Amino acid sequence: MNARVHHRLGAAMRGLVMLALLACCGFRPAWAADPAAGAGTQHESREKATIRAVLADPVFGGERTEYDWRYTSATPDKAPDAAETPSWLDGLRDAIEYLSRALRLLVYFALALLLAVLIYLTYRHRDAWFGPLKGRTAPPSFLFGLDVRPESLPDDVAAAALAELSRGSASGALSLLYRAALVSLIHHSQLDFHAGHTEDDCLNLVRAAVDAGRSGYFAELMDAWKRTAYAHEPPPAPALESLCTRWPAHFSLAGDNR
Repeated sequence: MNARVHHRLGAAMRGLVMLALLACCGFRPAWAADPAAGAGTQHESREKATIRAVLADPVFGGERTEYDWRYTSATPDKAPDAAETPSWLDGLRDAIEYLSRALRLLVYFALALLLAVLIYLTYRHRDAWFGPLKGRTAPPSFLFGLDVRPESLPDDVAAAALAELSRGSASGALSLLYRAALVSLIHHSQLDFHAGHTEDDCLNLVRAAVDAGRSGYFAELMDAWKRTAYAHEPPPAPALESLCTRWPAHFSLAGDNR
């Protein structure tokens, strides 16, 4: 037992001596520094040798092997290179992408155009589609250059139109019948004609607001008036007489609301 104690004391003393040597080797005052590169290299070699000697001692150094469990992925760090895509397939993919973008733009443009057309048609034919709004605007005094004031008409429109025909004035007869029909529609049927309407707009409004017999007669009268006024091709005399005699059956200035 005394031998074992002496052995351990000897090992400890050797360790202390080595540590003292290590401290002495590691401490160098500034005045003892060697500017030469070779001296510095030798000094570092001595330090490394001293450190290796200390680590080699069983008391202060030594090597040991440790084992532990760690997770490792079965997937390799770098995936294998994918097969190269043929150039024609890349070109086809680019063409499809370009075509899809172009089609998308065309669809957006078509939707915008359709919306604009719907807004325009709704505004243009609002009276014909949704019906007249009574009292919305003041009745016009003139439409298409025609005087549509009630006071501008005779009491018996049909008789006055037949008198114009007897004098050979087809345009005078049709103008009187046409103006009187417009006056009846504006002031008695309360249709909202205004200066911005065309003749076709008025016809669409009449078809949406009155019965088929009345709107049919109005369409026939308008066609005869337009052919006479613009094309100078009046209908035959029997057709003109029929328009004059049938006018009271569809229109009146006495305040009917048919």
